[in-house]
Amino acid sequence: MKIKGIERFITNERRNNVNIEQKKKLIPQGSYCYNEDKLCPFWSVREDRPAYENGYCSYMEKGDWDINKESTPETGLLWDQVKECGEKLDQDDWRGNMFSSFHYKKD
Repeated sequence: MKIKGIERFITNERRNNVNIEQKKKLIPQGSYCYNEDKLCPFWSVREDRPAYENGYCSYMEKGDWDINKESTPETGLLWDQVKECGEKLDQDDWRGNMFSSFHYKKD
């Protein structure tokens, strides 16, 4: 059976939502891209970028250099394994809701 038009769109959206929820489960709890149990599988360092601007998050599909272009002052801290995605933060995290404003916007 072929899926057309809106049915295909709805099917793809459901699949994308499931994938996003599955990915969120892999992100460690807390303010950092790691905790005592694991390192976030989406965090990495780009060797072709300068120090203090070489962190990359494949969950957000952004690096420090992208975040620094979007914000003033430059605030990208992925290089230091500080979470920028805003997922699974502790309730007392000092950054509050700043993530919803500019950091992570997945299309």
